[in-house]
Amino acid sequence: MRPKTLATLAMATALLLFSPASWTQMSTPPLIANSADELVALTLDNALALAESANPALRFKRAELAAAEGLQDDAAAWLNRNPEVSLAKTRRQVPVAAAGSDRYREWDTGISQTLEIAGQRGHRLDAAEAATAALRGEIADAQRQMRAEVGERFYHVLALQQRVDIESRASTLFD
Repeated sequence: MRPKTLATLAMATALLLFSPASWTQMSTPPLIANSADELVALTLDNALALAESANPALRFKRAELAAAEGLQDDAAAWLNRNPEVSLAKTRRQVPVAAAGSDRYREWDTGISQTLEIAGQRGHRLDAAEAATAALRGEIADAQRQMRAEVGERFYHVLALQQRVDIESRASTLFD
């Protein structure tokens, strides 16, 4: 086997091995550096956990889910809006026929609360629950796709490692 082909295979293996979504279980698992500068064998479970924690799309979807759950909690409230308090003060002059004009001060206070009728709260709650369920489905789909991609790349790396091993053995036999 030519040295250039062996070097190309080794480079391809290294590139596939260290891409974030290319890990699963192997017969000879790749090694990753631990925080203590020691090499640890990478298993499928470790690769899936690494890919899931590093996947920005999944983190984004989980943040959207947290926001949707907050909206669902808001929708479940009986009084979804805060009460409003108003206070007003006015002065006016009222003309009096004999004396000229009199000044009057008026104060006005009020409180108001919006009430939902005709099932508005139920519709709002149903919409929030549907949005939350849809996001959970999107997260499950994104996880499924990520796991499939990780598995595919991991086994591809395994096959490349075995191919490099076989070709290096064949190279030593033919030389």
